[in-house]
Formats: sequence, C-alpha cells, structure tokens
Amino acid sequence: MSDTPYSIRREAALQYSFFSEGPKGRIEKLVRYDQMGKYLFNLSFGDRIEGTDDIDVKVVTNNQDGYKVIATVISTLEIFFEQFPLAKVFIMGSTPSRIKTYRRMVKTQGEKYKDKYEFFGGKGELYEPFQEGVDYNFILIKKRKA
Repeated sequence: MSDTPYSIRREAALQYSFFSEGPKGRIEKLVRYDQMGKYLFNLSFGDRIEGTDDIDVKVVTNNQDGYKVIATVISTLEIFFEQFPLAKVFIMGSTPSRIKTYRRMVKTQGEKYKDKYEFFGGKGELYEPFQEGVDYNFILIKKRKA
C-alpha cells in the first residue's frame, strides 16, 4: 500500500479536496479546518456530498487506499500550519470506530511525522502527550517548534 499523498486542490482558505482512487472508483474527499477558538481548529474529513461543500464524516468508503488517503490528509497539515503556526488541530471521530482509527493512525504513522508535529490525546477538556493503548476521545496536533 502506498502512502504517497494524492494531489490536493485548495478550494478555500481552510478547505482542500482530492480524489481517492481504487476498486470503488474515483471518490472526491474533503478536508476542512474550522476555527473553534483563537488558536484551536477542528479538522473534518470525509467524502464530499455531491454538489455541495458538505462532508459525509460517517461514510466508510473502503477504497483500499487508506494509507494514501491518511498521508494526503496529513499533507494538508503542512499547508495549514504555514498559515497558522501557533494553532492546535483538534480531531474527534464522528463515531467510536472512527476515533479508534485515528488513534491507530497516530500510533502507526506518528513516528514518521514526529520531527514536524507533536501529537496529544485527550478526554474531556484535558490532554496529554499521546500514549499508545489509551482510549482517547480526541487527538490534538500542533506544529513542533523549530
């Protein structure tokens, strides 16, 4: 499985699109950063609802390109942090299985990005440096200081 990102297209200041390609066809994906506070942004990701700028965050596409899709979503972080270097990106799964997938993603892919980003896991309003095996409710990512 390739983890080379797909080409992304910047649609708006904080929204990106790309196409997943696999056995289920060519499926358009959206990544959007919504500001929640001065330095806090929520990352939403999923399939574009056809003809809109809305995201289906619950769909499970299973286009057999998961690593490539995750690498593409992560590639948008670099562009985002160029504009908002002090920000923290909040990721909360739309379902329990989705947040479990995100925890697994940090566990398996986080090492590759540790020189660029810091990963945290949280429950309620508290968060800590990400630790494997902890059932966090959300993930927080911030750019590592140079």
